[in-house]
Amino acid sequence: MISEFVSSPVGAYVLSFVLAVAMGLVAAERGIRAWLTTVLVTIVFIAVASTRMTDAVFAAPLYVTTIGVTAILVTMVELRASPLLVSEPLWRKVLLVAVREGAVRAAAELDERDRATDSARDAQPEAARRRA
Repeated sequence: MISEFVSSPVGAYVLSFVLAVAMGLVAAERGIRAWLTTVLVTIVFIAVASTRMTDAVFAAPLYVTTIGVTAILVTMVELRASPLLVSEPLWRKVLLVAVREGAVRAAAELDERDRATDSARDAQPEAARRRA
């Protein structure tokens, strides 16, 4: 039943899309395991798509594109509190995360540290602040 579904072009595209979204969620995680898993599954998928899914010629490009878009969107949502993304429109947020993820992540971490320092300073008793 599954093999019949996958052998049809529509089934191949649906399988490509679903697997790519799952791999995009994995690819959005930072680390060597996530990267290695994504690369290995992508190699296997492209090998299977090129040999078994001959009617669905766009299965592999759909897969690769969907992984990228999913990973970028997940990272954008994760870093939504970054000062670089706060007042930007959606298209620019996507572009900033895709091109300058490191800078956006660094700004988010800096902002988080500043907030933690401010809240720790506000939590100090008044007498301790006068002594300091």
